[in-house]
This record gives sequence, C-alpha cells and structure tokens, in this order.
Amino acid sequence: MLIEDDANVAQINAGLIAELPGYQVVSIHERYAHALDLIRLVKPDLLLLDVYLMDGDGLKLLHDLRAELLPVEVIMITAANDTRTVQQALHAGALDFLIKPFSPQRLRAALTRFSDRMVTRDQEHNFSQRKLDALLGFAPGEHLPKGIDGETLAEVLGALRASAQPMSAEDISQQLGLSRVTAWRYLEFLITRQQVSPHPVYGAVGRPTKKYQLK
Repeated sequence: MLIEDDANVAQINAGLIAELPGYQVVSIHERYAHALDLIRLVKPDLLLLDVYLMDGDGLKLLHDLRAELLPVEVIMITAANDTRTVQQALHAGALDFLIKPFSPQRLRAALTRFSDRMVTRDQEHNFSQRKLDALLGFAPGEHLPKGIDGETLAEVLGALRASAQPMSAEDISQQLGLSRVTAWRYLEFLITRQQVSPHPVYGAVGRPTKKYQLK
C-alpha cells in the first residue's frame, strides 16, 4: 500500500513496484484521515509511507501502527531529511528511509530487503553471520557490489549448474528459500558478469517468462 500525497510520485513508484516479481500494489491513498482504518481493512504486508501528508503526519501514523502491533512493514518515502524525523522513523521500526528524490535502484534495494525479511520470517532456521549481515544491510569489504552476498551468489550458481534446463527466478527462489525479487536480482547480476544467458519462454497469453542458463 502507498500513502503518498503527490499523485504523480505515487504512480511512478507504483510502476516501479509492478516491475518486480511477487509485488502487487493493493491501494494508493493520499490522506492521513482513515488511513489507519484502510490498513486494518486491507492488511498489506508493506506500506510505503510519506511524512508530509495533506491532512496529517506520516510519523504519527507509523506510531499508531506500532501501538496496535499491526503486522505491516513500513518504508518511509519522503522529502523530510532532518535528523529528528529520521531518528523517530527508525526508532518506530521503519524498515528503510528513502529521501526524495531517490533512484529507482534505491527503491528496488529497499523492496529486496523487505522480501528477504519476509522469507526469513516464514522460515525457522539458524543464521550464519554472513547471511544475517546481508539481511541487516551490512556490507563487508568484498569485491561484490552492495546487496550481492558471495555465499548466496555461489548457491545460485550451484543451482544453475545442477539444472539441465534454464531456471526462472521463481525456480531459484523455491529451491534456495530466497524471495523471488532476491533470486531475480542475483540472476540479473550474473548476466552483467556474462556468466548467465537469459531465455524468454513464451506461453499462450501474457508476457514471456524469463529463464536463465549458465553459459
């Protein structure tokens, strides 16, 4: 769900979200009034929340969500960049804080972090320090770009090597217990390293499914 008082910004963000597998924008709302009732009704997994709304304060809405223990993750998307606002949002449990204007890549990174948290929430397992660092956004000094973990990259490569057929992001996510967005990000990264080739698979209707195969 998006709560954003600028309709143009809301539509741009909704379009970026729609490009990622596994996401659906269920509602776009411009005002503070009735926002809490709408969240109770729709029960979104993720809320993209502005601070400066036409009729209220997004930070107060965030505090209200936490006071009611509503199980929704929140990413703040706002022009507010003062220390007090950032600290209040993080103290209230915001998953991420994006300052307008931000790049599409930064929004995708925030959504990927959310997807990773959703996967780990639904699984019972023990963490290695490396996997926990990746979940918390800590990037150790490696020769990989931020957001690409060496251990996970090796697991994705191993799955591709073991498969006789090209694999989709959905295939990788199910096999390795990753979110579809994370699997897609690693597969696209392997394309940039020229280790993987994309293979569109056309069905009867709709857009083709993108599959990946080691070169």
